[in-house]
Amino acid sequence: GTFALDLPAALRSVLSDEGVVIIDKFECTVESSEYFSYRRDGVKVFLKKFIRKTVLKLLPGLNIAWPSLNSGAGGDLAVEIPAMIQNAMQEPNFLGRNDIYVSVGLDWDHSNYEYLYWAKKQRHFEFVGIFYDGIPIQYPQYVRSEFFPALFFRHYYFLSHLSDRIACISNYSRDEFRNISSKYAIDHLPDLKTIYLGEKILKTSSPTRTLPEKFVLYVSTIESRKNHMILLNCWKKAIAENRLLPDLVFVGMWGWGIEEIQDVLNQSPELKGRLHIFNDVGDEELASIYQKAYLSVFPSFVEGWGLGAAESLAYGTPCLISDAAALKEATRDLMPSLPPSDVDAWLGALDLYANDPVAYRVLKEKAIHGFVLKTWSEFSDEFYQYALGGAC
Repeated sequence: GTFALDLPAALRSVLSDEGVVIIDKFECTVESSEYFSYRRDGVKVFLKKFIRKTVLKLLPGLNIAWPSLNSGAGGDLAVEIPAMIQNAMQEPNFLGRNDIYVSVGLDWDHSNYEYLYWAKKQRHFEFVGIFYDGIPIQYPQYVRSEFFPALFFRHYYFLSHLSDRIACISNYSRDEFRNISSKYAIDHLPDLKTIYLGEKILKTSSPTRTLPEKFVLYVSTIESRKNHMILLNCWKKAIAENRLLPDLVFVGMWGWGIEEIQDVLNQSPELKGRLHIFNDVGDEELASIYQKAYLSVFPSFVEGWGLGAAESLAYGTPCLISDAAALKEATRDLMPSLPPSDVDAWLGALDLYANDPVAYRVLKEKAIHGFVLKTWSEFSDEFYQYALGGAC
């Protein structure tokens, strides 16, 4: 259909370089499927994607407001500061030399890093951030967006210049931060420290849906990077070859780049009754599903950590993982790791642990007795000490 949309102020500021005509409203005719294929659970997500994709069609040739992926630092960061922030900085209780500003949220989407950078130059407070992964920069093919890698690089660029200290959630993510800095000649590298995330054992509730008696579980957003396809191919091949595998359960919302998965599901009647997909599982029910699962899997191509794999072990359920470095860290190097594109290797491992009680018992013992859970309180204490400037 045709959509008329007011451009928000933040978007207008992106287009506010000298010589650019600011458009307050635009119309664009789109195929609705292109915009609803990402997530179907809310207008806000739809509008966000609609704005991004449509504005991309308006931007070619413009000097947009984030650094190029092909350029390094090259001088100071020029930022236009709103008068409201300049006035706020005159207040006596504004951030100063004895203050530490901590930000650990979705800063690539929701931040004022450029303003903080400018304010920090004036008031000399400290900034502590967190780095989850550099996937949108290093592996843009898994993002399926022309807009987001540039947005994320802008986040990385300001984070690097703004931060005094950055906690990285794995050694892999720490190394990736350094790799990106070197690759793009970023001239400021803050102090980096790996602080592993925590795991939490939740009380369980009975599942509100019927589960197979024996099943393999994958807890993850359903998107191309998470590599659900290799599992579908394993089960299709096992069925064709009359090999016995448990049912397969996916728990997670639909993400992006899922067209291939949906095509396979639509064209594979043999998977009906063998694959179960749940998109609306709460924490307590998920805890129960983890405990009931015979085995879990995490075949993702690349991760910054791998919370679902770590959570599985925390509940005593063994997990087969890909050979992504962060997944090995998350599972404490206890679990078998397999190439993410090798269907025969995955099917062989699934067949082994599904049908060899001795092999499965050894793996189960590692999950129950070898995995040492780290609580979120321990993570918080470690992060707090680091934020204060301690080496901990």
